[in-house]
Amino acid sequence: MWISDIESSVFTRLKAGGNKLKGQFPKLFYTTSNESDGEAVFPTVYLEELSGSEQGQTFDGKEVAGYLASFQINVTHNGSKDEARRVMDNALETMKSMRFDIVGTPFYTRSSKVWTGTARCRRMIGSGDSF
Repeated sequence: MWISDIESSVFTRLKAGGNKLKGQFPKLFYTTSNESDGEAVFPTVYLEELSGSEQGQTFDGKEVAGYLASFQINVTHNGSKDEARRVMDNALETMKSMRFDIVGTPFYTRSSKVWTGTARCRRMIGSGDSF
């Protein structure tokens, strides 16, 4: 089903959008997994696909005509809050380039000397739509 490919498409574009930050953050790491077997890498951008919902129907109801896709972006960084914000801004600019709406603006918390920024984005995607 075409909606199964949305996360990988968004992730690929999000990661490519971060290439311009590699000069400032050479170890910048992107993932869709909330766990790591190795040592933490900073900064990390974790893209989490949230539960979405089918929108609209075809007459026969056999195909998904539209899908409301939602994602949460978590940025973790052991540097400054401004640096974490720079990475988050880049991620959100990339999401906006794919025409996602920011439905939860970033908020930042600090724990054990690590900043975490969290934001949410959502977009309606139609069958056959490109983004």
